[in-house]
Formats: sequence, C-alpha cells, structure tokens
Amino acid sequence: MSIYNQPIRNKKLFTAVIVAAVLVMFVLRGILLRQGKVGTPSALSPDQIQQELQKTEIHVRTGSAQGHGTVLQMNRQDRKDVFYVVTAGHLRGDAGETLQITDSTGNPFTGDVRSENTKKDFLLVRCEGKAPESVSFSEDLYYQTKQGDTVYYLKSDGTLAAGTVLSASADVEGIGSGMLVIAGDAENGMSGGGVYNSAGYYLGMISAGTDEGTIACVPGNVIVDAFRKAR
Repeated sequence: MSIYNQPIRNKKLFTAVIVAAVLVMFVLRGILLRQGKVGTPSALSPDQIQQELQKTEIHVRTGSAQGHGTVLQMNRQDRKDVFYVVTAGHLRGDAGETLQITDSTGNPFTGDVRSENTKKDFLLVRCEGKAPESVSFSEDLYYQTKQGDTVYYLKSDGTLAAGTVLSASADVEGIGSGMLVIAGDAENGMSGGGVYNSAGYYLGMISAGTDEGTIACVPGNVIVDAFRKAR
C-alpha cells in the first residue's frame, strides 16, 4: 500500500469522529430537553402571559355558537397574507353557516375549514389576512408537562385564568382519550381556546368541561401534527 493513502484515510477517520460527536451531542441535548435540564424558557408573569394570549387567541362564531381559537401560523401564499387557526369542531355549526373569526383588535375574517378531526373535535381553519401573532409550541416542552404544573387560559370574557394539570394523557368519558386534563372552571364560550404553560408556550386546545370541575383539552402535539399534514 502506498504511504500516500495514509493522510486520506486519517482525514476520513477524523470526519467520521466529528460526525459521530455531533450526533451524540444532539441525542444528549434531546434527552436533557425532555428532562427539563436545558432549553427551558423562563416563566412569565400573569400580566405578560395575558399580553401574549391577546395576540394569539381569537374569537370564533358560527350562528349562535361562539368560542375561541388559536393562531397556529402566519405566512404568505399566492402573494396573500394568510393565517391558520385551530378551534373546536362543535363550533362549526350547520352546513352553509359561515365561520366568523375576529382577532383581538376587532378585525373580522371568514374562515375556510381545511381539516376536521371529528374524533378529537377540532378544526383547522385558513383565513386570508394578517393576524397579530402566532403561538410558540415545543414538543419537548409539551412532553415535560406533568401533574401539578400551573397552566393558563382565557375565560369566555377574555380574562386570564389559571389551572393545574391533573394528567397529561387521560381518557375522559364522553369526550376522548389521551386528553390533557386540568383542574379549572369551564364556561360556555371557552371551547377552542388555547392552554399555555408558565412560559407562554401552547399546550393544547380546550375541548369541554366536565362535571368534576375539570377541563379536557386536545394535546398540542396532536393538533400540530394534524396541521403539518393539512396545510
């Protein structure tokens, strides 16, 4: 074997070692993120959370039914500003009724339903126009959610309320399986609204209240996965 091949072999070995080290670092970071060791955003004050929710939470109405929704993403399509909203499926109303959406500043939009999950009771809606802001979501932060954590959501009148996580994945009779369940006061008009952690990150959508004084929510990862497939 020629000695001139040796530097090339050493270079390939060096490259392989660097690639392996980078992969190990990514795996380690993922593990630490899931354990809440690194990358966890700082907690916000209730006033700061209220300000954030006012940017991403919107009002949804169909006929006599009304509730909330959450702006998932904003972008431009075909030279138009568009944004996508998730809201409760039972707010869709009868066939032919218009889904009316109003942002926190009072601007009206007409929603075009792009996807519906009847089992989990949520809609993904596309609107033409510009929303104030879209939510922040992290799968790692979602999976760190545990029993006893404090979460925040908007009541039907738009005021901020706090609840406590009872389970990050529970079966709720008559509502659904794998639900995020929190202790909190449910009111008519809250359906479709978002639930957020103390750092203002989106955790899921309010689906319904129960007789036990709890609120069942569709997990954020389920909604985001459906959105990625539907947009």
